[in-house]
Amino acid sequence: MKFRPKDDPFASREQLPLHLYTFTLEITIRQAHCSLKSSMKTNLSIKRKARRKRRLPLVSVIMPVYNSDEYLDKAIKSVLSQSFKDFELIILDDHSSDKSWDIIKRYTRRSKRIRALRNYKKLGLPISVKHGLELALGNYITKIDSDDLCYKTRFEKQVKYLNKNRRTVAVGTQYLFVNERGKKVNKKMRSSLFEKAYEYVYRFLPVQQPALMIAKKRLPRNFDFYNYGANSLEDIELVYKLSKYGKVENLPYTLLRYRLDNDYSLLSTLRKIYFLFFISRIKGAI
Repeated sequence: MKFRPKDDPFASREQLPLHLYTFTLEITIRQAHCSLKSSMKTNLSIKRKARRKRRLPLVSVIMPVYNSDEYLDKAIKSVLSQSFKDFELIILDDHSSDKSWDIIKRYTRRSKRIRALRNYKKLGLPISVKHGLELALGNYITKIDSDDLCYKTRFEKQVKYLNKNRRTVAVGTQYLFVNERGKKVNKKMRSSLFEKAYEYVYRFLPVQQPALMIAKKRLPRNFDFYNYGANSLEDIELVYKLSKYGKVENLPYTLLRYRLDNDYSLLSTLRKIYFLFFISRIKGAI
């Protein structure tokens, strides 16, 4: 029997001379090996492309919105113009009755970084923020009010600090108080050292929550960010909860413009802070 290339390469030794059988088997193994390598490369390439497509952002920015069309445009621009680009912006509209949702939809069409949701009815800030936290994909989380403004290097500086300081669970910044017209009211300076902030932690609020960036993976999975209530101040409670798991610090740079309400009164605000702070301590939340 003459050997033909199309014959079964695994024919018995009685049908083929030994040297032809060995040669044919060697070629078949090499072909199979090359085919396997090619298949593995293809699969690896597909996996890499899929991984790039579903690559998670490092920072999740949560922006709750309710009737903020007067300031919303500038607030969103200040986030999208950040020098640090690896972030997602989650905007949650609490069924605004003004043009806020139209502004949000316009920016959503322009930027792939934005994920926008609208409540079917007004549910309130706590539920909107909680929903945003559930949706957040980033390792670092920050919340910005829809009338505040971020300086261009805010995320860059905070991320750099958190990456370098593994014992820090959250880092804030210095910030400016501005009125409804954007005019400076006061520059708020906070201690940049954990020891100093912690030393006065029972005397005043050491970190302003809208300037805070939190390292989510350095906290327990069931960490309760906010405990909203009529007699609690969520900013104060959050700072104390965070301080149980690591340092809560501030950068020495002014990186946020914090807009005050039209009826802002420094004295009344301080009274409210101290009163709610006292209530929070009684509740044992901090």
